[in-house]
Amino acid sequence: LVHGSLLNRLPQWLAVIARSSFWSDIFEQPLWSDETATRLTAVTERAAMLLVPVSQHHGDDDAPEVSAPSLAELLESLLPMTGSQWDRRLQKLVRQCQQPAAVEVSKPKSLKKKPADEETAKDGESKKGESRDKQKLATSWESDASCVAILRSSLDADADLATLEWHSADSNLLLAAAGVPVLAGKWDWSVKLNGQVIPGPTTWKCSCWFLDPETVFVELEGEDSAPVKRVRQLLLAPRDRFAVMTDSVTVKDGTDQKIELTTSVPLVEGTLCAVDSVTRELSLIAGPRTVRVFPVWMEDDRVQHSLGSCREADGRLELSAVGQGGVTMPLALDWHPKRTESPADWARLTVTQVRRVVSSQEACGFRVRIGDHQVLIYRSLVKPVESRAVMGLHTWDETVYSRVPHKPGHLSPLVEVESPE
Repeated sequence: LVHGSLLNRLPQWLAVIARSSFWSDIFEQPLWSDETATRLTAVTERAAMLLVPVSQHHGDDDAPEVSAPSLAELLESLLPMTGSQWDRRLQKLVRQCQQPAAVEVSKPKSLKKKPADEETAKDGESKKGESRDKQKLATSWESDASCVAILRSSLDADADLATLEWHSADSNLLLAAAGVPVLAGKWDWSVKLNGQVIPGPTTWKCSCWFLDPETVFVELEGEDSAPVKRVRQLLLAPRDRFAVMTDSVTVKDGTDQKIELTTSVPLVEGTLCAVDSVTRELSLIAGPRTVRVFPVWMEDDRVQHSLGSCREADGRLELSAVGQGGVTMPLALDWHPKRTESPADWARLTVTQVRRVVSSQEACGFRVRIGDHQVLIYRSLVKPVESRAVMGLHTWDETVYSRVPHKPGHLSPLVEVESPE
């Protein structure tokens, strides 16, 4: 209900509605029809999902004393007038977000899985449970018509938040770690094919959206007549303080032409970038938050030669990779409080198909391990004729993100995207 083109100026847009609603209430004159009032309620509820605590950075000394109202201030006045059934809970979130973010990152709540016997409850109890589930306020949502996806972990002020909008040829990203924005702005994209720059996609479409208590995932695909297929993915693990940004490019005709992929996204003003002396890990420091960044497509050891880069350049996080026929570039980010000092390593995995090792032009797999938290990332760039195997996983899928158990056991998939027909 909130179009992607409005995200950057949502407070200004809502300010007009807030003033109109205020005077309508003062003069006791109805302003909105029932349908419009319902839409306004939904807009304010979803706008609340964009709230993060106020920044501790202050403006310039010569800034005017009276500034435009913030999103939190507008929602504080709008929510009581919309009659939302979630007014009290959302007002609490608004009040929390008018304070600076907490210094410490709280440990996310673990998922409570019901035993199998509880799932086979009596019909009456089952209906009650369904009713309660339907009444939950969604913190994450995606809209093809609005060209926007909101990935939020909870209704708490220190929630992890990622927004992605693609209303034009450009896609824009925001990533906030435990309530503190770290990345924000145009998620830039550049592809060279045999040294020739390929024009960017004219439009993007959402080709996959997945949501469950453990994972929020969105996939975009470029729509144009270019000789390459462009796919970008964003995954947020709400209960892990963990995210993955993945870009991939494939030559449509299946040839092994040289591909050079470069992407970048702006760092929030004031964010510092620290480089690890042993591995290629980076640390992004934004106020009280430190986000560990792992360029999984590259060798983790700095001594090893690797085609590509991951660095801070002119206030942007810039990533690049080179390949033949296809390139996959997954970037893992972690800010879990228990893993701030945990050793990390990652590696490219061998992918096989009928006892044959497939090239990175066809498919690729990666593993990233931070302490005892380990994740498998698999991308198929060419549809297989037989199932493929990687790290004990046999799959026909186009994309797999999966937890790898610390102890011997089965993989626990976070999201699986089937190959298109």
